[in-house]
Amino acid sequence: MADQKPALFLDRDGVINVDRGYVDRVRDWQWIDGARECVARFKARDWYVFVITNQSGIAFDHYTEADMNAVHEHMLTGFKQAGTGVDAIYSCPYHPEGTNPRFRKDSFDRKPKPGMLLQAMADFPLKREAIGMIGGVSTEATLIYYKMINAKVRARRGGYHSAEMRIHSVNFHDYNGAHDTRDWPFIRSGFDAAAKGLQGAGADFLVLACNTLHTVADAIEGAAELPFLHIVDACGARLVADGRTQPGLLGTAFTMAQPYFKDRLVEKTGLVPVLPDAETQKELSRIIFEDLTHGIVRDEAKQYYLDCIQDLKDQGCDSIILGCTELGMLVTEENSPLPPYDTALIHCDAIVDMALAED
Repeated sequence: MADQKPALFLDRDGVINVDRGYVDRVRDWQWIDGARECVARFKARDWYVFVITNQSGIAFDHYTEADMNAVHEHMLTGFKQAGTGVDAIYSCPYHPEGTNPRFRKDSFDRKPKPGMLLQAMADFPLKREAIGMIGGVSTEATLIYYKMINAKVRARRGGYHSAEMRIHSVNFHDYNGAHDTRDWPFIRSGFDAAAKGLQGAGADFLVLACNTLHTVADAIEGAAELPFLHIVDACGARLVADGRTQPGLLGTAFTMAQPYFKDRLVEKTGLVPVLPDAETQKELSRIIFEDLTHGIVRDEAKQYYLDCIQDLKDQGCDSIILGCTELGMLVTEENSPLPPYDTALIHCDAIVDMALAED
């Protein structure tokens, strides 16, 4: 397999050539100043360069595919004369309201849908390391993810390297309120839009920087044609690799009570987590929402968590899952009575592994 390389995707009209409405004849072609020089610079840095263009004029019988191909040949000749070129041209002749029945359809290739981009990814060994993160739930959690991912990338690659990342940050006030009232349609709709937006922005895979709202992770998985890296899968893989057999689980009351974390962990690993009693779960959750999501760390809250972990150790647990992104603010390897499995940090490790898979 050829070495993976980064890619530049360019629209045609208005980016490479002056947009005159329908540019369907060679005589109508006019280069945008600097377009060929821009392509040459990316090619000199060993990038792929692709042109992706909607050509709905074909669907409306304004011109033919042969006319379009002639214009593209003219464009390629111009690039060659400038000592450069593009690796492929992807065009979509379809439109849902076209007058030509052959081209009248709502095609997955028509921008802003990602069909042409995905086809290029299938045709060429593109370097795919752009992380698409849904954040803001909470802002503290997103900050933890951002800092940790970039620190790990820098440690792996050295120098001034950092992660290539797109972040869609939602309003925690709205999503926390929707979670409290179990307004799942609101959250699903928001995550659906965020996933689609991140894909359109060039993300190569998706992650959610929040434990609790992984309960609707399927809304993200079903929204975009991109891989989704689930936090429970990453944590489960680490527990199994370390030979753990009886983990305890701490998190929000929702995480501890609902099946999205526990059932997926059982499904993926066979491990059944031990939980604190109901009253303890309530206080653990209160600390998360009233303190940690606001960046507040109190000594008494830290001690409450450590006492809870000791209780789970006394019940036979050999490890403790920190099933809330902010819990690393209280519990660390140095102070925990049990080996902690901080799901946020483990998730960040898996994210970096996926982003830098070809290193």
